[in-house]
Amino acid sequence: MRSDDIVNVMYRENFPRFSQSACAQRFFNSEKAMQGNKIRRQIAFAELRSATSSVGSRRKKLLDDHVNESFEVTMKRTCRNLTTNLPC
Repeated sequence: MRSDDIVNVMYRENFPRFSQSACAQRFFNSEKAMQGNKIRRQIAFAELRSATSSVGSRRKKLLDDHVNESFEVTMKRTCRNLTTNLPC
């Protein structure tokens, strides 16, 4: 699921409470925080997930999948960097 899709879901579900730019800002702040240490990632994910609590279980699953996919890509990139920097 693309980042834009998640922002659009948040906007549609929370329209009376947030503007689309506020939803986008909230999502990208959460994404940025998820780049940090493990505790910050967990807090950011919890905040983002609670922002979509009215969205429903199907869309929550899409959000979970997006975050897990981003985490896996980051881990693969880190592992690849570690293995390329090892001396022979």
